[in-house]
Amino acid sequence: MLGSYNVDIYFRPYENSTEGYLEVSITNKTPLTLTAYHALPSYDDGGPMSNASQNYRFNVNIDYSKLKKIK
Repeated sequence: MLGSYNVDIYFRPYENSTEGYLEVSITNKTPLTLTAYHALPSYDDGGPMSNASQNYRFNVNIDYSKLKKIK
C-alpha cells in the first residue's frame, strides 16, 4: 500500500447572500511500511507502529470582482 489522500471542496455561502467562500479539506494517510522503506510492518490500531494521518482544513475567499470578468 502506498498511502491515500482525499480532497474535498465545498462552497459555503455567507448568511443572507449569494456570495461565499470555499472550504477545502485534505486528508492524507501514509502507512509506516512506506515511511520506513518497507523495513517495518504497518498497523492501523492507533499505536506507535500505526499509519500516519494528516488532516488539513482551510478556507479560501472568492474575489467575485475577478469572477464577473470571466465570461
